[in-house]
Amino acid sequence: MIIRVTRCVFIGLVLLAGFAQAARRALADQDPLILRAVFAEQRLWLVGSDGELSSIAENGERLDAAMPDRVLDLFVQEGRVVIVTSQRKTCAQWMANPNALWTVRRRVGTGWETVAEIACRGETLVTAGATGETITLLTEQRIINLTGGSQSETTLSRSSSDELSRMFDPSRPLDQQQATINFPFPLTYLYRLGSGPSRRAGLVGAMLVTPAHIFVGYNAGEFGGGLKRIDRATGAIFDIGDDEPIHGIVSIPWKPDCVAIAVGLVHMVASGRIMEVCDHSVRVLYERKVSEETVSNADGRTGWIPEHTTAFFGLMRTGEDLLAAGHDGLYRISSGDVVRQIPLPHFKDIGGIAVSFDIPDLALVLTSANQRFSLSGLTPLLVAR
Repeated sequence: MIIRVTRCVFIGLVLLAGFAQAARRALADQDPLILRAVFAEQRLWLVGSDGELSSIAENGERLDAAMPDRVLDLFVQEGRVVIVTSQRKTCAQWMANPNALWTVRRRVGTGWETVAEIACRGETLVTAGATGETITLLTEQRIINLTGGSQSETTLSRSSSDELSRMFDPSRPLDQQQATINFPFPLTYLYRLGSGPSRRAGLVGAMLVTPAHIFVGYNAGEFGGGLKRIDRATGAIFDIGDDEPIHGIVSIPWKPDCVAIAVGLVHMVASGRIMEVCDHSVRVLYERKVSEETVSNADGRTGWIPEHTTAFFGLMRTGEDLLAAGHDGLYRISSGDVVRQIPLPHFKDIGGIAVSFDIPDLALVLTSANQRFSLSGLTPLLVAR
């Protein structure tokens, strides 16, 4: 059994050789948990799992942005950097401060202006983004829109945490509860991590804010995931699939009413695809099947990789195309099912982060944040610039 497990783990690592080789060209002490990355004002902005904000200029150094509070989310609005912050732990349900606030801050020159302060009400921030002049925050209970100096709210038709909060009943065996619910990963996993709202929000793998909807993709690695579409006008929540980890959501250039989602997992072997979602219709947009093969590493050890599909860990729009980051390279997807693979760029270490600016209009950042949920190792964040 030990030999079998060792070989399976080796196979999973070999599948990620492309990004691993690129990472080895950078230093070994890179920051492993970069969660968000955007490019604005000629700099790459990063938020780590510790809530700290930093930035990197091309051919420059990494600079820490000293913020008074923990950074919860990071996005770009009309070319300017926007962050959502809160004092550490003050918005958690189990220690909620009645005066706790989320602060939305926008960068102006070399400083930050306060856009709005929003009462947490003991809720968890799920995600945030912007469309045009409107900034949108999604919590477990509501949609909050900030436009100009005004603020409006829409209550969700059901709490995004209701299903989770009803799941765990300590008086009943977990296996009995599991059989009566529709949830994409075992309740034992929730129990092990703790079922607090901050843990659940941490399962968000991707999001997209459009004028009409908010799409939220969940990533629990080998335990599944799912996609929710939320109507911004009514707060109605629609479940679109509940069993695959999602790493990217973007609108499709040649089908503006549809979105593409990146699905990927490495659990012994790789699996994934790019899916197209149009209203309630879901189909495979692109899937790369790889035949079984025998591989070896630098030490001469060999392993057998069964037939698998490319796992995709990132997705973005680039002009009239889509660009997807697979475990074995980059893929440019165009209208008419035209797909072209792009060689991996060179990565260099800047302040402990493996970064590449080699591809025009694109920055790549390697992170092992997804390794919390699968054997994916280092995966790239795709950042338009």
